[in-house]
Amino acid sequence: MTKTDEILHTIMRVRTMPRAGWLQKGSRKRSNETVEVSREAAVDVLEKYIGAQIHADGYFALRTLMSELADGEHDAVVCDECGGIYQHGWMEDGKCLYCFAIWGQNGP
Repeated sequence: MTKTDEILHTIMRVRTMPRAGWLQKGSRKRSNETVEVSREAAVDVLEKYIGAQIHADGYFALRTLMSELADGEHDAVVCDECGGIYQHGWMEDGKCLYCFAIWGQNGP
């Protein structure tokens, strides 16, 4: 199970918890419902979210750094998919390594 699947599973688990009460009296909308969540479940959700956010931040920081390193080099190439600038050795079939890992040879 991937990290994203774990996060989605946890979100669905919290969304399907039985109602414990109402935030404001008089409104019976689903957005006004409260649920009881254990401290461990709340910490679990936050740890998964923060872990995914840190992973995404690191991914974009590395991608930006690689573009900055290639900018101005004589063998710099623009990625067909994302428009980032990379050195020729970092490209695979006209795509940067990031786009190639995500989309493969077929593209989006």
